[in-house]
Amino acid sequence: MDDKKKFGGTIRFKELMNELSGHVSDLSELVSRMIDNGLIALLEDDENLYKTLQDDLTLVHTIFDALDGSAMSSLALHQPFASDLRYIISSIKIGNEIHRCAHDAVHIAHSSEFVDRNKTMFNGCIKDIGELGKLALKMFHESTQAFINKKALDFKEWQKLDDKVDHLHEEIINDINSIMEKNPEWVRAGVSLILATRYIERIADHACNIVEESSYVVTSKRGKIE
Repeated sequence: MDDKKKFGGTIRFKELMNELSGHVSDLSELVSRMIDNGLIALLEDDENLYKTLQDDLTLVHTIFDALDGSAMSSLALHQPFASDLRYIISSIKIGNEIHRCAHDAVHIAHSSEFVDRNKTMFNGCIKDIGELGKLALKMFHESTQAFINKKALDFKEWQKLDDKVDHLHEEIINDINSIMEKNPEWVRAGVSLILATRYIERIADHACNIVEESSYVVTSKRGKIE
């Protein structure tokens, strides 16, 4: 088969679709590591990881651009429809969700700069933030794997996970606020922890959005995790 026929027909379209799936997989794997490292940076006070995550963010942008390029080429050159069209459009949307999680991971790591571990008052809160982070990371991994494997997940179960994240997030914020009220000199550290907690909660929200989009690709029906 000559190149003209190969790149003008279905073989090239399949190649583009495989490229697109590969970019989504590479992006989700990289960002999963970034979230994990962001949490380690915060929980173990490892400020060096912040620089590493900044470098990783450059790679995230490169992969996302490649993902977007594969998607645009598929749309422009082959005019796909039905399930293929849903998958391509949803890949771009999910790529954006994953991209935002990468930035959240960097922000989480940056928060470690303002938390002095010699002041132990926040230690209980930091432990709880770690539990919230584990849950959000689990949700991110499961949601991206669902999309990669073209699987629709149970919205009711994800609603429970989202409620659990929201409840724990609120508890942590209340605990940090109580500590800051009693110790005004720790407000800078407390605010940093509140922001880190918020970034973690956002990752869980992005995971829910990915699950919704994955379900749409598989079922062609829009649903919402309330």
